Amino acid sequence: MALTPSKRRRERERLAHRREILEAAERLIADKGLEAVTMEEVAQEAEFSVGALYTFFDCKEELCAEVILKIADEFQEDFQKVKAGTEDPLDTIAAVIELRLRSMEKHGKFFRYLMESKRVSRAFPDHAIPRNCVRRYQNYIESVADIWRKAVSAGRVRNLDPLYAALAMEGVINAFSAHWARANMRLSIGEQVEIVRRNFLDVVAAQPASGPGRRRGAKGSHEHGTE
Repeated sequence: MALTPSKRRRERERLAHRREILEAAERLIADKGLEAVTMEEVAQEAEFSVGALYTFFDCKEELCAEVILKIADEFQEDFQKVKAGTEDPLDTIAAVIELRLRSMEKHGKFFRYLMESKRVSRAFPDHAIPRNCVRRYQNYIESVADIWRKAVSAGRVRNLDPLYAALAMEGVINAFSAHWARANMRLSIGEQVEIVRRNFLDVVAAQPASGPGRRRGAKGSHEHGTE
């Protein structure tokens, strides 16, 4: 049965409020850590009453899990658009690299806390991590491997194992992003993409990758550090 206009409006408002709460929770967890954050602080950050917050979520651990799901959903939606937006598989790989770097820039502090904090592993046991996020990531890797497979078939990259190429790309993006964060380096997305292109994509490409965003003579990453 179709919803009435007023019910549709209330549902939109409910989803918007839920999103505001999750965004507030992400900021606080990234800044303070999960153990230090309280539900009262999340409510204040999101500009909701504590009672209203508890109508959406029972505890901060559930909030953290739902933040991960929200980020995964948003990334998957953007990833599907990227896949549909280019025909050349090498251009698609370059677009995926840019998408991943943009996601890391937006959510990197939150995920670095989850990955590096020993405290969160105690407060947030493995069984509380959304299993469908794990499945989604596996599906994402398989999709990226399929893009690499097409690139190999088209002669756009060297004769690589597509799955290992996809995993290597993920590792490069994660390692580079972690290095830039630790070194307090302020790089634009364009500079980040260029560095990954030059030090990974050009290395595996049958010919150097090209594209409208490519800049010749860009400086190396070590030249962009801040004191």
